[in-house]
Amino acid sequence: MASKRVCVMALVFACMAQWLSVFTAHRVPLFSKESDTAITFDVPRVSLRDLQDETSFRAFDTAQQFKNALTTRGIVAVSDIPRFAELRRKVLIGMHVCGKVASNAQTTMLEDGTSRHTVATIAKGHGDLAEIDIGVAKNSDVCGEKLFEDAKAFRDIVSDAAKAFTKRVDDVFRDQYPEDEPLMWNLERTRSYESLSEIISDDSSEHLEHFHSYHKPVDANESSSDDAAVAIDMHADQGLFIAFTPGILVRELENGQVEATANSAGKFYVALEDDIPAVARFGDRGDVIVFMLGDGVNQVINPKLSGPPYLHATSHAMAMPTHSNDECRVWYGRMFLPPANGVSEKHGVSFGDLRARMLRGVQEGDGVGTGVGCSRAMRETDEACGENQIYCWMRCMDYTEEANPETCGALNLELQCASQFDQIYRKGIDSHGDYNPTCTNSTEFISPTPSIADSRWAQSDPYRESCSDADWKTFLSKSDYANSLRLKDSSEDGDGELYLMWTVSGERFLGKMAYKGTAGYLAMGIENPGGGHNGMNGASIVMGIYDPDPSIDDLVFEPVYVGTRVDEYIIHDSLSAFRHWKTPITPGVVDDGEMFAGGCFTGMTFTANGGIATQSLNMTGLNSMIWAIHTDSFYKGYHGWANRGHLCIDLTVDVGHQEHASSYFLQRCADIDEDQDYATETHSPTSAEEIDEQSACDQTECSAAKSWERVSAIWASMIVIIFIL
Repeated sequence: MASKRVCVMALVFACMAQWLSVFTAHRVPLFSKESDTAITFDVPRVSLRDLQDETSFRAFDTAQQFKNALTTRGIVAVSDIPRFAELRRKVLIGMHVCGKVASNAQTTMLEDGTSRHTVATIAKGHGDLAEIDIGVAKNSDVCGEKLFEDAKAFRDIVSDAAKAFTKRVDDVFRDQYPEDEPLMWNLERTRSYESLSEIISDDSSEHLEHFHSYHKPVDANESSSDDAAVAIDMHADQGLFIAFTPGILVRELENGQVEATANSAGKFYVALEDDIPAVARFGDRGDVIVFMLGDGVNQVINPKLSGPPYLHATSHAMAMPTHSNDECRVWYGRMFLPPANGVSEKHGVSFGDLRARMLRGVQEGDGVGTGVGCSRAMRETDEACGENQIYCWMRCMDYTEEANPETCGALNLELQCASQFDQIYRKGIDSHGDYNPTCTNSTEFISPTPSIADSRWAQSDPYRESCSDADWKTFLSKSDYANSLRLKDSSEDGDGELYLMWTVSGERFLGKMAYKGTAGYLAMGIENPGGGHNGMNGASIVMGIYDPDPSIDDLVFEPVYVGTRVDEYIIHDSLSAFRHWKTPITPGVVDDGEMFAGGCFTGMTFTANGGIATQSLNMTGLNSMIWAIHTDSFYKGYHGWANRGHLCIDLTVDVGHQEHASSYFLQRCADIDEDQDYATETHSPTSAEEIDEQSACDQTECSAAKSWERVSAIWASMIVIIFIL
């Protein structure tokens, strides 16, 4: 049984390695030795501290340089990792020695005669590291407990760096992420992935780890020069990205010991413009982890970005160094893959299914090493659905009582995959929306949802030129409430500020959301811990909807018109589209709901009597809340990255009026450091008089006074923070 398991694992890793590096590899011809020494490329670097600390990351243009690196070359080195250099050396040497006696290790012969010996394992998400199964007892002479303790520490550092890396990728690309859909769905469409961090950290995301030892016999070398032949041709990996440590050259001594040498570990080539290869220089002191993007970004992320710049999948190659028979090149890498149940919209199947088909192809004789068996799995399939199914929205959907061939035929209609706007889904062309089997003779294909700005209602409204800052402050009326937080800043694309204001009176939460602009809806609710979409699915919310008369512009507002109103809802446990949960909860526990819209601004007021819908508020402590706003259209659609968030509010503490909310507020209560105290994290409340004074102060005239007041306060006392609203 054990030998069978080892065989299957070897087969999986053999084909996975081939699939990841061969298919869609964008291979380029081998380059000549005359040219490959002429060009070098210094890989951009960012320190681990700057990557992990948001303030440091955004200082000195680090964020912009990071983004430039990922959009031009697709590679960046994370440097200055404490105590990593020595740990890396010990682990690479130890795994090289241990791997030589590991029964589960795999040996592969490369085209240039190089042999590659591999110890492989799997990591899931960010923190679930599978045990390295080498097939021999850990207490053997060369595979002791200390080696695996060091390997665990080494792999943990890679996990921490990867977590920071994905978070920063999300940060710098957030403005380009889609506002009306996630980056990826699971196959059942019950789980969405709205960021690279969510994709990578999912428990079903399996990341392949390899400790490679390369050896090329001396008599197989083409020459005695320092430039050996290319062992791995120019290609782009198939994963989302890979994290690796630059290789080292080790020497096996006569006494059986192994030591690292100062000799070259070979050359790592990166393709520049026009596929010109350049030797990558990592500035390596042994304390770097290199992150390099794979072709997976072209399948998962780039198609969803609103426009350029796009992430760049790095084409690269490796050339073995000239070395003696007692030397080997040792290397570590972790390939980060999408969740097995994530849908490849390009192919209409899950990534796990693609990998399973690849494995079946190898087992059925397509061949390992030819590329046929592995690449066949990635071809778009036209597999027939079941007899009672229709292919719809990238998967096979069951017929329903209302939509099936018999019912549709009786109505002289055709069974089609259509949106609620009666627009037809096209396989391989349309990738997002809300589609279902439908009886319809429509021939109209999917088109973008009309925006508020493009609607006839907005174009005919005369108010837009009359909005002023003074009108906005009057509309806010902060002094009517004990507390306020600015949830959203204004942006260059025209979006305005969004505020939440509230007062607690006994068991009553008197709330107001106010937006500087026109919004289709405003919503606030109580997070559903563990629910999809970061606690949104299954949550109880109060939602103010602005629905102008559909007779004015029925294309925009039908068929989800409900009228301008404030109601309580429970978002569906798995289906996020508004039509799945648009029936209000009655009777509810929220009253005095009113929606103000149709002018310069949009606002919602409500009184929550101890809770919202079916969830109770904790009137004696912390509450994890969620909020959202939709400003693109009157369709109750996806709210987008910048238009939603979390709040942690203690209803026993008045925080006053926070013009710039502390990061303490804008997160889940469960994510707050236990050492933090809510009361000490809040800032000194401002009075209604101060608010009125600020309202009377023209922004231009007061800017210098406000700047001087802040400077004076800092010099007067480093422990006093003055908020001027």
